[in-house]
Amino acid sequence: YQRRVHGETLRHMYHPVLASMKILAHSSTIFLTELLVRLRPVGYARGQRIFMVGEVARTVFIVMSGVVSYTTSVGHGVLAQYGSGTFVGEEAVLGHRMRRHTVNAAGAVQLASIDVAAFEEVLDLYPEARTLISDGYEAKVAALEAAEPLGEETSPQHEEAGTLLDDQARMKRLLERLLGEVAHQRETLAVVPRLA
Repeated sequence: YQRRVHGETLRHMYHPVLASMKILAHSSTIFLTELLVRLRPVGYARGQRIFMVGEVARTVFIVMSGVVSYTTSVGHGVLAQYGSGTFVGEEAVLGHRMRRHTVNAAGAVQLASIDVAAFEEVLDLYPEARTLISDGYEAKVAALEAAEPLGEETSPQHEEAGTLLDDQARMKRLLERLLGEVAHQRETLAVVPRLA
């Protein structure tokens, strides 16, 4: 009973925002429910840092109300601002364990947080959602990189995070290719009749 009441409370709090998210527009109700029951509310005051470039990514956020600011790699100047219905820190579930950007609350902001392990659990059940989130993240990164001032000095943490991310992305693609080949081999072997 208590879990059901908790689930209904979360649905009331978060479902309108999740349902309005373009990136999740075609997601199943079951996926959204699985996500909902794992979300936890967290608030930040104006100017408060949510996370910093180079930090280990342990949490993914969804902006429920208010606005967050992505700043330049050295922390000066705003590259972009994102409001309600936006993922923040989603690189954590896309194979990137180090934060690539610094994000601050532009004003009072309410976020829904989910730890990486819990989000990974949900995304393992719904791989199509991971693809949508990945596509959205890549578009966001392209926009942020385009907004980065030319000649901006990057911090050592940003360079290290970028190098690690590049290495991780290459390893992930290699692993996915190898897993695809293994699956193909298994399918091939399953079709070949067994000899007695």
